Amino acid sequence: MTASYSHSMDDDSSLLNEALAYDHWFIGFSGGLDSTALLMICVTFLARQNKAVPTLTAIHINHQVNPASNDWQAHCEAICLQLGVELLIKSITVERNGSGFEADARVGRYKAFNELMLRKDSQSKILLLGHHADDQAETLLLRLMRGTGLRGAAGIPKSRELGDSGVQLLRPLLAHPQVRLQQYVNEQGLIYLDDPSNKDQRFDRNFVRHSVLPMLLTRWPKAKELLTRFADHLRADIELLDDLAKVDLSYVGLSQHGYGESVSLEACGSLPLRRRSNLLRYWFSTHHLSMPSTALMIEVDRMLMTKSVDPRVDISYFQLCVYRDRLFLANRAQLNQLQQCLQEKHHWQLTEPLDSDALSRLTAVRCSGERLLKHGKYWVSNRKHISKVCYRGVNRSLKNVFQEHGVPVWLRDSYPIVYSSNKIAAIPGLLVADDFITVDGYQLVWSWT
Repeated sequence: MTASYSHSMDDDSSLLNEALAYDHWFIGFSGGLDSTALLMICVTFLARQNKAVPTLTAIHINHQVNPASNDWQAHCEAICLQLGVELLIKSITVERNGSGFEADARVGRYKAFNELMLRKDSQSKILLLGHHADDQAETLLLRLMRGTGLRGAAGIPKSRELGDSGVQLLRPLLAHPQVRLQQYVNEQGLIYLDDPSNKDQRFDRNFVRHSVLPMLLTRWPKAKELLTRFADHLRADIELLDDLAKVDLSYVGLSQHGYGESVSLEACGSLPLRRRSNLLRYWFSTHHLSMPSTALMIEVDRMLMTKSVDPRVDISYFQLCVYRDRLFLANRAQLNQLQQCLQEKHHWQLTEPLDSDALSRLTAVRCSGERLLKHGKYWVSNRKHISKVCYRGVNRSLKNVFQEHGVPVWLRDSYPIVYSSNKIAAIPGLLVADDFITVDGYQLVWSWT
């Protein structure tokens, strides 16, 4: 490849034109070949613009799993200093959730991306990642060997929303093979990191990369291009299935309220099996969940069609729960975090924020009206300290209060209760106890989602 390829990469406005609609660009920067090429392409592209350009920030996530992790971080710092690009760094500990180290690391990495980007005050943000055509081909082969469905076989999307953060994710190099990125960085004289673990074929992706794909290419030289085309065709078909799922979501009464999203259990069960499966998989995908296995979907379907008491099925970091003929999709990780937080007592004077991130959605708003909480010193914990509350002259059990207000069973141990000394003073969003009411006080606002 001649030096003209380097110019073609820098001059190809179609790579990054759509990103110009965003005020702030973030680049996931590991220091490896792909992200180094992407960073340089972005720097060159923005330098050639004749109008106001987005702010550019690189993000390096230090997974702290390799002895050279700190050296890699220092390399990224040096590259960004040389290019005049702001660099944000976050060290994480990979939480093992049984999905394999690569998947668990990915979850931690995207969580860190979100946290760092949300700290930046800008109107619109986009995260750029350096995935390329080889990544697409490898991902497709890996998923096929795991018996994936259509959504998995559609491979890596070029763009999507990052969780529910409102941040868009874009992979501008997805159509370019890695060999071209290699030629680009060589022509630019760029130095990049090479993680030796990428050659360890005990890992499935490395086996596909170093053994399976090279063999396919000897027989079918355009194998990567053909696999990418196959994924593109599937995405077009999935759009039609998604349109059907949206119709079915309306039919089953998808609703959003303080306790999360839910659908009608009866309406969901009335759909034919394949349409019900398509509907549920689409619903899960709107929360960016990995597609559940066939065995797990059978378990979900069994839960829908039987009348067991308080049934629940875990799907990634979410949980499907049934309550009052509704099927809820609840964030299990968030519930667990809140439940663990409420094992302790958190002192609160209403006018000051609580000392826990997990309780950040519990606030006190000063106003006038009926049955408001009077000013005082309180503490917040779970329901296991006192079982009754005096409300409108009657001592009522917390179980009855939760039932009356339709608080799902799976949320009750994670519901914050406001105490004063040895009495329940208030249950946020539900009631204020008789001994603590005033007409000029505080309304407690809480949402766990």
